[in-house]
Amino acid sequence: MITLDDNFLLELQKKTITQSKLTYDIYNRCYIDASLSPDECNKVELLELLHKLERDKCIALPKSKDVKYWMRGRPELPKWIKILKATERKEDIILHWHPKLSFMYREKNPATIKSAKIINEYLINRNSNPFSIAIKERSLLLFNDEKKLDRLRKGIIFKHITLEDIDCYLVATPIISTVFNNQSDKIIIIENYNTYDSFCKYNRKMDYYNEVIYGWGVNANSEDMANAIYERWEKNNNLTISYFGDIDPTGINIAIGLGNRLKRTSENINFEIAKKYYRYILDNGVEDTKNFKAKKIENMSLTKLLFGDMYLEIDKLFEDKIRIAQERLNIEVLMKNFRKELI
Repeated sequence: MITLDDNFLLELQKKTITQSKLTYDIYNRCYIDASLSPDECNKVELLELLHKLERDKCIALPKSKDVKYWMRGRPELPKWIKILKATERKEDIILHWHPKLSFMYREKNPATIKSAKIINEYLINRNSNPFSIAIKERSLLLFNDEKKLDRLRKGIIFKHITLEDIDCYLVATPIISTVFNNQSDKIIIIENYNTYDSFCKYNRKMDYYNEVIYGWGVNANSEDMANAIYERWEKNNNLTISYFGDIDPTGINIAIGLGNRLKRTSENINFEIAKKYYRYILDNGVEDTKNFKAKKIENMSLTKLLFGDMYLEIDKLFEDKIRIAQERLNIEVLMKNFRKELI
């Protein structure tokens, strides 16, 4: 039998070795009683050894069977082999992939394989009655990195598994809002924080809205926000949900995006833009060209439907690269122009 010297690969960390080098280093070091002119039996054993090293990802053999790369004989031997450095080798082969990760045997990225192996171990050793915990908590237990799973769930590892398979779940972004003790069926979502503060103060006096919700900028157009609104609507199907934000492409897309999400949740949800506030800042707002950022409006038909006649004015503003910030509607303006008896 062939005996492989443990130090052999460490001593041969070179890109390639020629047939001559192969003969002296492998035959002399790896064969018992090997000679410089090995017989046919030795050649067969040598080829078996090479294939074993190839399977173990220690070396690479020429892929082509062309005579340029292989010496004719029985058996044919390669004219060169490539010694793989540690960084070139695949991760150790896992013989027992969990069925949901069985496709990972084809993966070549060492970092991906390393992460998959950790998840694979969890799946194989999973308790029969596990606790389901938040994604960052599970991520910390598995990887000692609370953000790792959130990055991985968008990649190939989660092609056939879900967070539920590893007993964790996404935590919804907390919704910041102020609920008022009244019988109103109206809720308003405000894009920006300062205007949210003004509306809360305004509503304490006017008692017009049952709840004022802070949209947190672009986060207003999110599944978390849509789900939170849907939960409120399920409890009271008479709710009217209004949205108010900046008049700029980003602000309009937030309104349109949230409207789309809510309509996908239920066709019966009564969602609208707060037209009276948009009308006011269109007529009285400070036009801003410095901070305008051109961006495609995602759904023109829904924009026209929600904004009605104002759409043409808004479209003209955007053509001229003008935006109007919602902060024009401060607490003083609200108290003077939108007293409860007037609206």
